[in-house]
Amino acid sequence: MTARCTHGSARAWSSRVVVAALLACASMSAEAQSIHWAYAAFFGTGHYSLDGESETTVLRVSAGHVIREASLDDAGMRTLGIRVRVPFAIGATEFESPDLFPSFRFSSINSFSIVPGVEIDVPIAARWNLKPLVYVGMGTETGGDVDAEIYRLGLRSERVFEPTETSVTLYNSLLRMGYSADDGNTSTVNLLEIGLDFGRSLKNRKLGDAPVRIFWHAMYTHYFDELTLDSGNFSLRPAGIDSEWELGAGFGRQGGRLTLWRVKFDRVGVVYRFNTDGQFSGVGIVFKSLFDR
Repeated sequence: MTARCTHGSARAWSSRVVVAALLACASMSAEAQSIHWAYAAFFGTGHYSLDGESETTVLRVSAGHVIREASLDDAGMRTLGIRVRVPFAIGATEFESPDLFPSFRFSSINSFSIVPGVEIDVPIAARWNLKPLVYVGMGTETGGDVDAEIYRLGLRSERVFEPTETSVTLYNSLLRMGYSADDGNTSTVNLLEIGLDFGRSLKNRKLGDAPVRIFWHAMYTHYFDELTLDSGNFSLRPAGIDSEWELGAGFGRQGGRLTLWRVKFDRVGVVYRFNTDGQFSGVGIVFKSLFDR
């Protein structure tokens, strides 16, 4: 499928999309929700602490295939990009571990989930892309006690500023994700993300035949409903938050991707996530930019 239109009509179309998305978010309810093991497919690989009382480890792998690359020519004619992704996640819960980086024990695994989806990359301008996305899948607790239908949908935006020695990218997203479990529990989380991503090449450091490129970013997440983090089936005091921050740094290759065997990724980085009240924190590993997670 290829869609083509003029540059001017694209700006009007994109404005209507953004306004509609903002109005939809403004009408979302303000009742408390809770994070469930079903969200592991979207939380990302890392180790997270909930109010200092419980710790959750998530191992997430997201295989994907680009069906068609997005493009925009000088005449303003565009081709939509299409990518299929299949995030698979394993979740494990540990309690009051004395270790700074607790080991991932298979005996503590409490959930599996797989949530395939489709992303459409829409080039609006030379350095501005929008990405509608839809994910629908399933998850289960170990032992098969509870199954859940899981979904995520939303709109992402990436705006790259005028190229300089240090690149700057503005990232925004409006997302809605949730689950419906067969034990009667349901949840919906609505959120807004705003982030800045910076990149700079080190000409005197190389990976293969290309200079090393370092990245660092900061992202703020606002939850339209206060988010109540708990540990699933365990009776621990929940931690309610309405926002969080993420700080990250990593490295990659200028003009190319890193390759390990047959696996390709944009960068290797570490992130620290936290909310200002100290109720939620986590250390994670990332392999993609904010726009492509």
